[in-house]
Order: sequence, then structure tokens, then C-alpha cells
Amino acid sequence: MHFAHRFDVDNLNDSFQINNSVKYLSPDYAGFKLGALYGFSNQAGGFANNHAYSFGLSYLWGPLNFGAGFLQLNGAAQTPGQLNTNGAVTDTPGSSLSNGVPLGALASRQQTWGAGVNYAFGPAVAGFVYTQTNLMQLLQTGFSAHFQNFEGNFRYALTPAVQLSAAYTYSRAGGNAGGGSPHWNQVSAMADYRFSRRADVYLQGAWQGISASSSSPLGVAWISGVSAPSSTSDQVQATVGMRHRF
Repeated sequence: MHFAHRFDVDNLNDSFQINNSVKYLSPDYAGFKLGALYGFSNQAGGFANNHAYSFGLSYLWGPLNFGAGFLQLNGAAQTPGQLNTNGAVTDTPGSSLSNGVPLGALASRQQTWGAGVNYAFGPAVAGFVYTQTNLMQLLQTGFSAHFQNFEGNFRYALTPAVQLSAAYTYSRAGGNAGGGSPHWNQVSAMADYRFSRRADVYLQGAWQGISASSSSPLGVAWISGVSAPSSTSDQVQATVGMRHRF
């Protein structure tokens, strides 16, 4: 999904899943629900090498829908060869960074927390999302990086079969090992037509622009889902597709 945040570091686009996990979801308490998850490392004598945990809550009241959550991944590998591949995630704790980004993707800890709210009025839904991700001890060197995403989104049901949606996201990074504090602007839009409950066609487009110092290793425009970064400070993407849900 090209609406995903930069590098999908917050994993809102499900770039990775938690393996070896147990999960709890509470009953509904007057609109409130609580959830928790723990992913085991499955390594004898290496309890902390690639385990994960998360928790969150949601609240639904009429047209208002709110949610917040926290996720932490832990690892002890200093090289890809040392990664515990039977652990909670099948890539490094920095796995949500796109391949080829010259930052490295080994971190002793990856923390993500975020919150979002939607409000529905008639056929329209407006929302806001904030997330922050901290990557600590990149390559086990003491360097760290953090990312923030601020997203506003809007959906409108033109007819029961036609839905329009758009989003604007401002992302910024700091504290990275290569210096500089890049920030990105991204605008995305999509039109979707449903033939039935299981089949639809869609037209989707996105633009991303970056402002960064030349010393930043993250200083590229790279829309999630696109195979390579742009050679300039801007990147544009368009997709036409058909889906059938089984």
C-alpha cells in the first residue's frame, strides 16, 4: 500500500509479523477494548535475542473511533548471520527499513508507539494518526535513530460502490548515524469501485518529496512499495489494479 509511512517503520502496513506469539483481546467494556501480545525468542539461553511484545487499546463511541498502541522488538545480533531466525520476527528488529537504505538494519531495540482517531459524519470519515519509532543501538554501535509520522486522512463514499480516499503525511527523522535531519511530505489518493463484496478495481497515486541534508543516509524520496528510490528529491507513483478476496 503506497499510503504507508516512510519505510513503514511503524509497521502500520504490516511489513513484518510477530511469530511464536500469544495474544489476548478483551471483551468490549462500554466501547473500550484492550489487547496484548508477546512473541517468544525460542532460543535456549537467548531469551532476549529476538523477542517482542505489544499492547493497545481502542474506544468506539458512535461516530468516534480511537486507538493507541505500543510495540517493542528486541535483538542481540551484530550481523545478519547472528540473527535468531526462529525468533519473534524473521528479519532484524530494523526490518521495516527498506532494502538498500545505507543505514543498516540491525538494532538492539525497536520501539513504536502511536495513536489515531477517526470521526464519521454521513458518508465521510476524517482521521488523524501519529506514530513515533525509535531504533536503538544500530549495528550495536551506540548510534540511534527516531522517526515521527503525522498523517491526516479522509474517506468519502460517493455511492455504495464507489469510495474516494486521500491522505497527507509529514514524516521526519533525527539522530541517525549519518547525520542530518531529513523530512518528507507525501500526498496519496485512491478511487475504488466495488463490483461485489469480494471484487473491486482501484486507481491509486502518490507523490513524495524530501528535504534533507546531503550527509543524511536516509535522504532519498522512496514511496513504500516502489522497487527503488528516486534519483531526485521527488517521486511519483500510480497504480491501477483489481482485487478478489477469497
